[in-house]
Amino acid sequence: MNPKSIEFFGLVKNLEIIGEAAYMLSQEFVSRHPATSWNDIVRMRHLLVHGYYHISPEIVKEIAETDIDNGCVLSQDSRLGPRSDFGDDISSRGIEDGPGNHR
Repeated sequence: MNPKSIEFFGLVKNLEIIGEAAYMLSQEFVSRHPATSWNDIVRMRHLLVHGYYHISPEIVKEIAETDIDNGCVLSQDSRLGPRSDFGDDISSRGIEDGPGNHR
C-alpha cells in the first residue's frame, strides 16, 4: 500500500471514529451545543462506513483540512449529498440521556 493510500484510509477511519462518537452523545449534550452540525457528523460516518464506493479522496482530504482543522467538524453543506442519504436525525431518536444509552 502506498503512503497516499495509508493517509486516505487513516483520514477515513478518523472521520468514522468522530462520527461514531457523535452518534453516542446524549441528547442533553447535543442540545447544549447547537452550533455543531451533529447530524452531518453522524451522516458522514454512515456514508464512510456504508457508502464507501461513493467516497471521494479529495473531499475527505478537504473535510479533514478545513472542517476539522477549523474546529467546526463537518459543517452543513452539499458535500455530504442529500439529507435523506446515509443517516437519520439524531435529535428525533427519543433516547434518554445518560451513560450507556446507545442510539
